[in-house]
Amino acid sequence: MRTCVGVLAVVLAGSVVWAHDHHHAEAEETLRLSVAEIERMFLTQNLELLAERYSVGIAEAQIAQAKVWDNPELTVSDANAWAPRKYKDDLEHGAVTFSLELSQIIQTAGKRSKLVAMHRVEKEMAIKQFEDLLRCLKFELRKTLQELIHLEARREVLKAQEKVLGDLIEVYERQVERGNLPRSELVRLQAALFEIEGELNEASAEQCEGETALRVLLSLPPPTDVEIVPPEAAAYPVVDACALTDLLATMLAHRPDVNLSERQVEYFTKAVAREKAMRYPDVTVGLSYNRIDGLYPNFFGLSVSVPLPIFDRNKGGIREAEQSRTQSMMLAQHQRRIAENEVSHALGCYRRALAFYGRAMQNPLVKDLDGMLDVYVKNLLNRNISIVEYMDFMEVYKDTRQSVLEARKSLALEFEELQFAVGADITGDMRCEEDGDNDGDN
Repeated sequence: MRTCVGVLAVVLAGSVVWAHDHHHAEAEETLRLSVAEIERMFLTQNLELLAERYSVGIAEAQIAQAKVWDNPELTVSDANAWAPRKYKDDLEHGAVTFSLELSQIIQTAGKRSKLVAMHRVEKEMAIKQFEDLLRCLKFELRKTLQELIHLEARREVLKAQEKVLGDLIEVYERQVERGNLPRSELVRLQAALFEIEGELNEASAEQCEGETALRVLLSLPPPTDVEIVPPEAAAYPVVDACALTDLLATMLAHRPDVNLSERQVEYFTKAVAREKAMRYPDVTVGLSYNRIDGLYPNFFGLSVSVPLPIFDRNKGGIREAEQSRTQSMMLAQHQRRIAENEVSHALGCYRRALAFYGRAMQNPLVKDLDGMLDVYVKNLLNRNISIVEYMDFMEVYKDTRQSVLEARKSLALEFEELQFAVGADITGDMRCEEDGDNDGDN
């Protein structure tokens, strides 16, 4: 028996260890995803978005509750639990007495329907709040992806320089040992390599921070790594300056925070209507029954009660709702002005970034840079140029590559800023005839 128990314990322990190792291996897997796949995963896994969706369900529940009538009220009173024996014979209809009253509050002036209308607007506001959260988180996700793509491209450039310098240092070390080259030139190459390694380390640290932010947005556990499939070169749309009118119209139709401020005005407008309806008192109707203590046995009666609106005409509630409506109208106008200026600013920044990137890619230096790197390495090894000339070129190469990468990153981020300001994706060129000859200006 003990042997069987021991064998079972070993099997169970082995199963636990295997399950732990298997789970650990799965947890540390690397997900290789494209940008589109990452966005789809974000929509289905982001916990903040999933939680915000429940706000719509909460608003729907409030609408259903607002439609329900108040419960009727049943009152039992004047019930005698005991009567003295000497009085029982004198009671013609028995010794048990009691009263029943059934009452129901009836809301007047359409208070219930006005409350339902307010909750319907609250549901629309919950939808707009969800859309605005989605807009903000999607913008954060896309910015994070662009940062990671830029950092990976920067690391590739630095790795290429690191390899070139590493190969040169190996050659120089052998030549210095033979006495063919001075050690000072080797030291300069080693210092340049150390600087490249430092920049590479900084880029890796920034990439680590970006990957952490990406895991949070995708609600992935900490050990999981996400490798972004390098996207193809994006063709960014041309948006002329005169397209601002169309962009503003799109913004007014699609931007959730602007729509939310308009819904708030609608909400307080309906709140004013309900507060005005609260001036009218509700009516309470009732049906009563008295077994013995009424005018005659088995007495049935009707009752109606109405509060007299003498002192309280709900003037304070009406004024509060009207002030809130006026305030919300001003805030809605303010939010609209903010959005309009954000769209105008984002359009100008995007057009400048697009024009600069276009000029950068047409620069002959950028096109010939990689070929020049190989030429300079060969000339250095053949002693056709000095180490100073080579190091100057390496600085030019690194700065130019960095400038091109920064221009590409800036263009991608400015395009996302423009889409974020508009509240919708821009999928094609927006050209104007009168501005067609000035593409890329400003």
